[in-house]
Amino acid sequence: MVEQCREYAEAVAKEAEYRERGIVLDLEAYEHSRRNASSVRCCLTLAGIALGSDLPDEIIDHPDFHTMHIAATDMVCWANASTSH
Repeated sequence: MVEQCREYAEAVAKEAEYRERGIVLDLEAYEHSRRNASSVRCCLTLAGIALGSDLPDEIIDHPDFHTMHIAATDMVCWANASTSH
């Protein structure tokens, strides 16, 4: 959770720098940046904590779990982007 919050804060600062400098990222770089600059990853982890979920490391570290986590984050980010502009 702490690492995700740190990555979030760094990504938000980087996103602000891009905006200030007029930098437009390509789609792949935007997706990566947006994943970290949204609070979705922190919220998913916090929701798990609030629900008392205590998944073992072998599940959390599994590539399929990571893929699902990215997919959920991307869905929220794209839904937000499509309704924000």
